[in-house]
Amino acid sequence: MKKLFLLFALLITQCTASNEPIVEGVYTIFSLNVHDFVFAEESIEAVSHVIDIHEAYNVPVDIYVDDQVFQIYVEQAPELIERLKTSPVVTVGYHLRPPTPYYSDYKDFDYLGLNELSDEELYTTLLNYEEHKLDLETGKTLDAPGGYQFVKDTIGYAPPVVSTIVSSRRIQKILSQIYLEKGAAYTVVHGRSIDLGEKQDGLLIRPEHVDYKLYEKVKDGFDGQAAFEDALSQIPTEGLRFIGMKYHENNFYTVGTPFWPIYSTDSTKTQPLEPPFDLSAAEGVIENRSSEAGATYWELYESTVKYASEHRDEVHPISVRGLEELM
Repeated sequence: MKKLFLLFALLITQCTASNEPIVEGVYTIFSLNVHDFVFAEESIEAVSHVIDIHEAYNVPVDIYVDDQVFQIYVEQAPELIERLKTSPVVTVGYHLRPPTPYYSDYKDFDYLGLNELSDEELYTTLLNYEEHKLDLETGKTLDAPGGYQFVKDTIGYAPPVVSTIVSSRRIQKILSQIYLEKGAAYTVVHGRSIDLGEKQDGLLIRPEHVDYKLYEKVKDGFDGQAAFEDALSQIPTEGLRFIGMKYHENNFYTVGTPFWPIYSTDSTKTQPLEPPFDLSAAEGVIENRSSEAGATYWELYESTVKYASEHRDEVHPISVRGLEELM
């Protein structure tokens, strides 16, 4: 009888410890990808205002920084750093941008010779980049704190989600190991539906069934309700489902990515330039939005956050850190 009881208890434990979600429904993850070091003042203002909006409606937002722009915030905007650290609605994530030599656009442009390194040498090199400041002109590291480790030390916790979308599969595996060792829990994958609990190289993958690029809907005259109706029309009808609601901070004030003239031959970013990079190359090339055009981007963004706040029981706004409660 005792053996039967123990077997029954074991079966119950295995069932309750499974990765099946506790509840079904639609969840929305707002992500702001931050990367504009060219127009630093505008970047600081935009990120600050985004936080204002999310705090006003009590809707969480994951803000992804890279070393380039985070270094500027630390130097020029300590008040923004404090908000990133303490705002109850903000979770800081981490991603990569040029001229990080293992950025995804450098798949066929190994300007640092990473592909020639052994696995041990590659680990040491990547670790060095994730612990030191990036030189934007040479693409090499400087003798100053930087990378993922600097963000972690500054905000007081390991950013739970990182980007391992990089130039090769070998680099991806080793970089994932480094991020895991430093405390990251999630990575991102684009181009397919991701269910809660899927993993890649030891990291959980941020769940996503609709990759919704909200900034592209301004031209369609959308407001928040129309955006959510459009996103919901693309999502599966059953199970635990996730909408990834995306914006970049420069969407509010520039046409195109501000740094592309520095690191690429054209705005498609398919033909990288060789270092040393001309940090003044964006001057006179990147077009700024008019105040009227910028206002339409802000209107769409705020109305979407507002809709999420007013329809919490339907779209369940959540941060990456909040995913643990659904596992």
